[in-house]
Amino acid sequence: MKAIDKLSVRLGATPVSLLLLALTVFTVMGIVSAFDKQDEQAVTAQQQVTKKIQVSVKKAVEQKQRQLAALASSSELIRVVESGNAQQIDSWQNQATDLLPDVKQVCVLLQKVAAPTDAACLPISFATLSSLRQLEDKPQSDLASLQIGSEQAHILLAQKIEQDTYPDAKVLLALNPAWIDDLIDDAFVSQGYVEITQGKTKSAVLSQFGNPQYKTGAPVLSQPIANSHWQLHYWSQATSSSGGGILMLLLSALVAPSFTTSCTCTSCTISRVSASIIMGPRGLSNVHPLSWLSRQVISTLLMHFSPHAWRRWPPPTCPAAAESGG
Repeated sequence: MKAIDKLSVRLGATPVSLLLLALTVFTVMGIVSAFDKQDEQAVTAQQQVTKKIQVSVKKAVEQKQRQLAALASSSELIRVVESGNAQQIDSWQNQATDLLPDVKQVCVLLQKVAAPTDAACLPISFATLSSLRQLEDKPQSDLASLQIGSEQAHILLAQKIEQDTYPDAKVLLALNPAWIDDLIDDAFVSQGYVEITQGKTKSAVLSQFGNPQYKTGAPVLSQPIANSHWQLHYWSQATSSSGGGILMLLLSALVAPSFTTSCTCTSCTISRVSASIIMGPRGLSNVHPLSWLSRQVISTLLMHFSPHAWRRWPPPTCPAAAESGG
């Protein structure tokens, strides 16, 4: 009997089969555990990025809200409004516009506006009127992007001016549309993609951050931005690793009726050697059940992790296997 045959017979014994199976199981569990740990770390990192995006947008919106609230309650503005003097109001509007960053125009309205008009200090559209109607129920309107894509494009924020002379008086901030591009730091989404949109049935993309190549499938975060007419959508780099895939691959291997021949030459050769050692010279008829189980697992792992398998798919059939029929 040849030496390799003697070795095969010895390795076919139950104690060795048990040892081989145990080593295989521990190896597989180690691989799956490593992938699971990577998954947990990736999910944690994704949650941190999502939180940073939400906090960044929230802070920017609240900062503009506080800015307008302070402006509307300033004693200088209230004095000018109560005077009703058009020249003083125009002068105050111009000074405020020059002083405030990101502001395209500051506009004071003393009376209620009932219809669209271009005669006011700011063009009044139906969308503008919709924002102003919010002031009937609350002191400040929600942020809204108006006249998108035109020269008059702006982001509107309006607030009541609390005084008794002109009960319907209000101050409007028309922000530069580019202000929205600074809401999120691009460093937050270096491995993802964010869109800020407006509208539900037919949404318009107002700003984009990160890499558009990550916009695949459903976003991991999709929610309205508080105190605005905007929605935030975030797509992240895929975080799912191969831990579950490997388990499914191994399970499929355990129920496979025979050893597949559609493998790379390298993996076929190694798998056939491992199979011949486990099976012994007489083939499957001489295989202990535990040895057969180990063989299936080892063969699957070798094919899955073969360097050739990653580079080419479907892999070429081994010449020897083709001649012998597998």
